[in-house]
Amino acid sequence: MDTKKVQKLIARAGSAVVREWPGVIDAEDLGQELWLWILRSRSVQDKLTASDDYLSYRLLVQHGHKIAAAEAEKNVRFATNVQYSTEDVRKALEGELRWAELLDDLTSAMEVIREKHPQYADAIRKRFGEKQKGVDYNAVKRGVIAITDEMNRQARVKRAEYGDGPGARRVVSNAAAQTASKGNE
Repeated sequence: MDTKKVQKLIARAGSAVVREWPGVIDAEDLGQELWLWILRSRSVQDKLTASDDYLSYRLLVQHGHKIAAAEAEKNVRFATNVQYSTEDVRKALEGELRWAELLDDLTSAMEVIREKHPQYADAIRKRFGEKQKGVDYNAVKRGVIAITDEMNRQARVKRAEYGDGPGARRVVSNAAAQTASKGNE
């Protein structure tokens, strides 16, 4: 494997991916992630060695998009636009996660899903409540996504309703507070 050639391909692929994911990940970080992916997988190294430059570039771009998408998902979650992931919902439905707020949000989201999408609620009940095998995979998958979306919608509403309560104001240092109060006198 010619590392100089791979580095050039990574730089090109990173640049292409970063253009489509502005503000999510920078080219240098993406390049490092791509190198880690290559170095950790012998099969990826073999593919890059056996492929021409164009196919290698396409492979790197494809994986670069996966990395950028995962990074975007992390960014959204940590920006508090998303409180729950589909994995959180699945674990709660399986009984592995049981914190009170999650269970309250899950219960109220299930009520909404029963009204809007009874087929999803039925599939969820059969799969997770009754532990049936062979339940329609797509209905369960779509149901979990619908529940997750509804739980996150409800969490955003809660934050908006209670966002002005005690402790919601921005922290200001004593010096900044004194300066601000002197300006108002």
